[in-house]
Amino acid sequence: MRDSEKELRLQKRIQELEHELDLSKIKYSILADCTDCGLWEYDIETKCLNQSKKLHGIWEHNNLDIPNYRDTVLGWGIIHPEDVDVFKAYCNSMDNGVPNFQYDLRAVTDDATFTWLRYTGSTYYDEYGKPIKVVGKTIDVTKEKKEKEDLERKANLDSLTKLNNKVHTRALIEEYLNRYDGENIMHGFYLIDIDNFKQVNDTWGHLCGDNLLVQFANRILGAFTTNDIVGRIGGDEFLVFVPNIKSYAEGRRIAQKIITNGSKIYLENHQTITLSVGMSVFPRDAQSYDALFRSADLALYRVKQKGKNGFCAYDKKCKYKMRNSNGERPEAMNEIIFKNMEDVETKLFDYSFETISTADDIGEAIYNIMMEVGIYYDLFRVSIVEYANKKAKVTKLWTKEENINTPKQRIEGYFTNSWRNVEERFYSAKFYVSNKLNEKDKENLQGEEIERRQFVQYPILDGEELLGVITFEKLLDENTESEEEISSREGCWTPSQISTLSCISKMISSYLLKLNTKTEVADELLYTGYALDSQKLTFYVIDSDSYELRYVSRYANELFPSIAVGKKCYEAVMNQKQPCSNCPIAGLAADKQHFATELYSEEFDTWFTVSVSVVNKENRNRQYLLCWTDVTAFLERVRSTDQLTGTLSYDKFYAEAIKKLSNTERSYSMLYFGIKDFARINDEFGFEIGDMVIKLLANRFIDVLSEQELICRIKGDDFIIMVESKDLYHLKERTYLMCRTTEIFLRTIYPAMNMYCICGMYEVTAEDYSLSAILDKANKARKKAYQMFNGDHTFFIYTKEYERQEMEEIQLERDIIEALKTGQFQVYIQPKVSLDTKKIGGGEALVRWVKPDGSVVPPGRFIPLAEKNGMVIEIDHEVYNVLFKQMREWLDEGKTVPVISINVSRLHLLDDEFPAFFESLVDSYGLPHKLIEVEVTESVFFDKVDRMISMISKIREMGFQISMDDFGTGYSTLNIMSNLPLDIIKIDGKFFMNTPLDERNRTIISAIVNLTKSLDFSIVCEGIETLEQVKYITNENCDFAQGYYFYKPMPMQEFGKLI
Repeated sequence: MRDSEKELRLQKRIQELEHELDLSKIKYSILADCTDCGLWEYDIETKCLNQSKKLHGIWEHNNLDIPNYRDTVLGWGIIHPEDVDVFKAYCNSMDNGVPNFQYDLRAVTDDATFTWLRYTGSTYYDEYGKPIKVVGKTIDVTKEKKEKEDLERKANLDSLTKLNNKVHTRALIEEYLNRYDGENIMHGFYLIDIDNFKQVNDTWGHLCGDNLLVQFANRILGAFTTNDIVGRIGGDEFLVFVPNIKSYAEGRRIAQKIITNGSKIYLENHQTITLSVGMSVFPRDAQSYDALFRSADLALYRVKQKGKNGFCAYDKKCKYKMRNSNGERPEAMNEIIFKNMEDVETKLFDYSFETISTADDIGEAIYNIMMEVGIYYDLFRVSIVEYANKKAKVTKLWTKEENINTPKQRIEGYFTNSWRNVEERFYSAKFYVSNKLNEKDKENLQGEEIERRQFVQYPILDGEELLGVITFEKLLDENTESEEEISSREGCWTPSQISTLSCISKMISSYLLKLNTKTEVADELLYTGYALDSQKLTFYVIDSDSYELRYVSRYANELFPSIAVGKKCYEAVMNQKQPCSNCPIAGLAADKQHFATELYSEEFDTWFTVSVSVVNKENRNRQYLLCWTDVTAFLERVRSTDQLTGTLSYDKFYAEAIKKLSNTERSYSMLYFGIKDFARINDEFGFEIGDMVIKLLANRFIDVLSEQELICRIKGDDFIIMVESKDLYHLKERTYLMCRTTEIFLRTIYPAMNMYCICGMYEVTAEDYSLSAILDKANKARKKAYQMFNGDHTFFIYTKEYERQEMEEIQLERDIIEALKTGQFQVYIQPKVSLDTKKIGGGEALVRWVKPDGSVVPPGRFIPLAEKNGMVIEIDHEVYNVLFKQMREWLDEGKTVPVISINVSRLHLLDDEFPAFFESLVDSYGLPHKLIEVEVTESVFFDKVDRMISMISKIREMGFQISMDDFGTGYSTLNIMSNLPLDIIKIDGKFFMNTPLDERNRTIISAIVNLTKSLDFSIVCEGIETLEQVKYITNENCDFAQGYYFYKPMPMQEFGKLI
């Protein structure tokens, strides 16, 4: 019985250990990808969260237990009010045992600012599936969120002026408009146009024009508050939306302010610009963005009509009631004229109706009517002008004398330039009468008999759209009346003439529309036929119920030989006995009229796009039109081509490169190109400019490659080029020229950018059997070139020697890992001797790698690699623990322990947590801080100087001494010496290498000593090996010496015997 109970207890213990192991695995998986984050563990039953790694702010202590986690954190008040619900959802996920979750929320930090934190957790369950713990991490994602916000903000701005772009301006304004609930408010809507802007571009160039737009944008932006919306909506047009204006008068003052600000900008000729401004008011004039825009645009155009340089507010009355040249409203005149049809001259109307209704040629009939009307009323000219595609065209023209000089181009130019005025004439009027041409008309029609001309004009309308005008013109005899008499009287057109011409014009308009429609239909049929023939489209129509073919296109038989009207589509097209399981018709939803899909035919080895459309005909069953398009070539082109640059895709490049490498008669090399810091170009100039640079770069490369050479874009600015190469010399020369000419080319187009080419090269050899390995070597060479960059284009060749060094480095890295595991790194100490007492006054802890066979690896062999891959941190931690343990033992033995210096690498100083970590480690061994000297090299100050000084200052404030090693070896710190938080300067041993010391070295050493002493630093001279050197540095008042003359580095046990 006892054995059975023992076995049950043992099994239970095994299960508990297995669960603990599973939990440890979860923790390790989270820890494995965590660097700078907070790790935590949440007990679901007790609602307690244990924070096990420092993050910042409220979580500044390791192993912080937070009982009743949800309520406690909410009680602290550190969660952003908008994210409280997110925090509660995060807590619910933990309490409810959600397997995996992630939440982003904002929490306040110590400096009273909000930080974005990402909580990621995984739930652990017991053997019965009950959730018991949650293990997770907290990461600071503020930078990620800010970058996302910056991208979204840039997407909403105009790239030139940095104002809101057209789309974002509209969205912002519509937000205001959508909030309107009938309250008594007014919003001002202003359209602004820079007068004669085209002349600025034409006279001084587009750079000057762009500069003018930027100046104006800055002016107008500075004139309004952050609540106002300012945007550039295209070219030289701007929009300002001012919410909550107090009155209509204030709205006018705002418009005047806009014009005044514009007048402060000077052009190259020292003249100021002028502006035209149109204003509409919400909700008085309109209540939607489009309507407000249309109203303000009409007001703006009215300013342009009146000579520019001014402001106009939209007025419905002013807009809809246009006056003719006599000052009479056309609507009133129409009301009088069309009270009855008695004024219509019946004979002329009957002739016109008979002519056009019985004619085979409508165009000829219309001309005959125009001629008859002209002769009947003794007119000078009758013309029909139609307007399409922003251009006016004289489509019909009759003149009194056939040989009269009638310049069509002048008439067309006049109507093209003034069509907006013409549209306004007929906005509500049914005709337009002019007894005298205005100065604008005279200018446009110069060269004709214009002083004594009067005309009446009628619109050609399709619904509300003005398609053209019919104009009847009179040219009065010079002996009849003076111009003043003609202009003063009511008009030279009688009501009867106006009524008759109106009826005839309507008739002509109606037939013209029919003629145009007939022509459009004929053209559509013609062009559709051409399109079908040129594309050789394969399509057919089937019945929805029976699947029988009702119509087959002429080219369908080429693809499907058995296809014919009356057959079942699945039999004739797919050679099946029943409807296809993947029939495209099945993709049509109940409310959809069209559907398209892609199908692959094994029979033809072809990809097709098959589109299906519903065909509805009266009194017929539902039918479907199916169109088959061969897209095989298109898909191949898409798969094989980079869409941005037109170079090969990677897959296509890979396949083509393998083919070429199989030809042993040719020699090839791989070039891996990139642009130094290309991401900066995207950040500073935008992705659109970045893409343009990439396309120019690709085109430049393509231009210098032969047909036998290949190029593809991997990603971003990275290109792989496979070139033919005779030898290494020619390869270097060609690569240099490619880099140099490309840089010059790009800088010519974009002078503001400093672009440098980076290239990795690899010569393909007969031993190379893997293309992937070849490309990998070229890429490694490119990365090496990046490391070697020195302010100019850089390239690097991957050689056998570099490959050997790379393999040695990989093996050395593995050996370092093994050495850390097996304790091969030992701590040696080299004593420092006081030059006053000639006794040991300190020591420097040094790491030595002693292999199991007793051989020693020099520090210069492994330290640079350890710093490169970050393993120096683990090595340093090993040294710190071994040294501190030994110092503790010496103190316990009653020894007088001198100050021992330890090396701290730059990687440590980049970690914000290092000072606190280092202090806690020293304190864990109970060592006085004054016994530890933290030694940094001069090179740590070559970058991020302020950060380095701040970190070292924190360590010094904790009571540790600070020394600078290798002073004077390369990175000049003289300009910041007075600001450095130092206690000791160590003069590098290189200055003492020449024996005897030459005058140059003596001068340098003396200068360093004088400078150091003036700053009250102690001095340690390294590399002292001769009595002469000892005497010299003693005379120079140096404090300590370190070198083989006194002691070599020795094991800690031997050093312990000396103190």
